[in-house]
Amino acid sequence: MSWIDDTRALDQRIRGLVEAANFFVRALAVDSEDAYSVCDNYLCPEARRIFEEVEALRDRYAGLLPPTAIGAMDRFTESTRAIMIGGDVRGKQGLKARLAPLAAFRAELAYHLSDRMAMAHRLSERAFEHLQRSIVADPAIRDRWINAFGKGELACEKLGAVHLLSHGLWAFKVSGAGEATDLIFAERIETTSAESSAEALVLTEWKVLSESSEGIPAARQAHAQAARYARGVLGGLELRDYRYLVLVSGDFCECPADFTENDVR
Repeated sequence: MSWIDDTRALDQRIRGLVEAANFFVRALAVDSEDAYSVCDNYLCPEARRIFEEVEALRDRYAGLLPPTAIGAMDRFTESTRAIMIGGDVRGKQGLKARLAPLAAFRAELAYHLSDRMAMAHRLSERAFEHLQRSIVADPAIRDRWINAFGKGELACEKLGAVHLLSHGLWAFKVSGAGEATDLIFAERIETTSAESSAEALVLTEWKVLSESSEGIPAARQAHAQAARYARGVLGGLELRDYRYLVLVSGDFCECPADFTENDVR
């Protein structure tokens, strides 16, 4: 399962508990006695188990979840720990103390996971994974990339931009003046054109390596070029928090690890 599947399952689990608690409260309107200790034996223990699952998911997917979702998880666990796992928090009052924060957390987490930029990041990761696998699996695609590799950086940029657009991503690079430049037509990007056909605009800097050992120096050069870009110029359509330094080589090359600078990874 992926983090998407697991967070959806968590959402449904919280929703189910809230619905069960609502039924329990409605039943109390008929008879206020909890004769079989449903609250303490079933509902409150399930709230505690969900709390533990939130902690487990946060640790399991710390490098994959959107940072805003991680922040929501941290705030929830830090602020409710004593209530959620405290053995002395019991009865109907304890149920209210646990269920209200859980319902609020569910709403906040859903908001962060539906964030458009988080979706654009997932699309980008998928597009590059698809590209790498296509070169391995499809001889026709591999031949096109071998041909582009022989022609140089501009040819690879154009071919890569077409692939990204098939995933709903409008790729651009940075001009010498720091402007967003289209990879296909080498013109300044007008957001009105991109908005009609793409889910997001993604900054990419492509480097073709004559030797596979040039990977890390080329990545540093690409980073320096990407850093010239004035963040946020393209408004709400731009993938603001991530930029991609793309190395194209004839063989496996060593790449630097992801890093964050000025809130941009």
